[in-house]
Amino acid sequence: MAAVPASSRAQSDSAKPTLTPEQISNIRAQLEEIQMVVDGHVSKLNQSAGSVFRQAAQDPKAAVDLYVKCYKMVNFEREEREESEFRDWEDRQEGTFKDPRFLEGLMMQLRYLALSCEAAEAAELKDVFPSILAYVDSLTMLTELPGQPLLQGVDGTVFADAYNLKELLSRNQSWEMVPFNIGGIYEKTILPYLRANDPSRLVPAWDKRIEQETKIVQLLAALEESGNNRDERRQAAAQNRQLQQGRTGGIMRAYDEFDFRKNTLPALQWGRLRDMALHVDPVQGVAGMLAFVKANTEHPKVQEWLNDLATVVEEVSASSGGATTATSTAPVTPAPAVTTPPAGPSQASGGTNPGVTGTVPPGLE
Repeated sequence: MAAVPASSRAQSDSAKPTLTPEQISNIRAQLEEIQMVVDGHVSKLNQSAGSVFRQAAQDPKAAVDLYVKCYKMVNFEREEREESEFRDWEDRQEGTFKDPRFLEGLMMQLRYLALSCEAAEAAELKDVFPSILAYVDSLTMLTELPGQPLLQGVDGTVFADAYNLKELLSRNQSWEMVPFNIGGIYEKTILPYLRANDPSRLVPAWDKRIEQETKIVQLLAALEESGNNRDERRQAAAQNRQLQQGRTGGIMRAYDEFDFRKNTLPALQWGRLRDMALHVDPVQGVAGMLAFVKANTEHPKVQEWLNDLATVVEEVSASSGGATTATSTAPVTPAPAVTTPPAGPSQASGGTNPGVTGTVPPGLE
């Protein structure tokens, strides 16, 4: 085949219609307008979904009805399975739909999913911040051991599948997906927000978190012992162990009484003092950290705390031009070194650590 002469190719290319800069600018403007319309429709759908979840969260029957509807859509209608298969599945769930643990967990899951949608759509986190705090506080009022709905990420629920919410929920990187993960909610959302926007509320937030997580430990222990007879109590204990061994078991293990006293609570106390030193009051915060490591020299994490304290001191020194300053001008005087086990749950929300002599800096409860 003969080659096309270069002059012919040039003439052919020059004959092609082209978009002028003005046309390109106009098209881009129209695309932006269309995108705004699409985003508006999607936002309305998401808000509608959140409203449905919020309403269903108020009533056990409504929650189950919505769950069944969504499960049928996702697992039967979209897969074009027979209606008889769905009916068989529904009949097998009769006991589950009467289980108080499942019902309470399902309603809490729906409430948190509605809040998650609201947070993903909010212009600023401050718009939903009070709702986040209220939700976390409500977890301390559970009447049953948490079931699977509370330990599953809301982005993986049949509700999220049915309403096509996974993309929306994935936008929010500073959001915990598991409704029962108090620690995750504080670490991903509450504490970062306060560090950036309102450091004066950091220490009270830590106090509240310690109080809430302590209540959860006490609540779970009480629920295990609340059965009418030995068999019911054994069943509750077995259910709790099963949860601890599951995929989300780390959340439940953190609320085991022994593990909480040995590991979780000291980590919370350390985090509180660390934030105090870096964001609120360097003098009192560093003094508290020094007293804490002196009081817990036999703890398995003491070396980690010592390394962290050295890092904090460097950060504080750098931010103050080489000399630690604070609202107080008193020198940092750590308490005498006393070996003591970490405080138990009953000591978490106030009081003086009996293992430390002298004046204990604020934050060392």
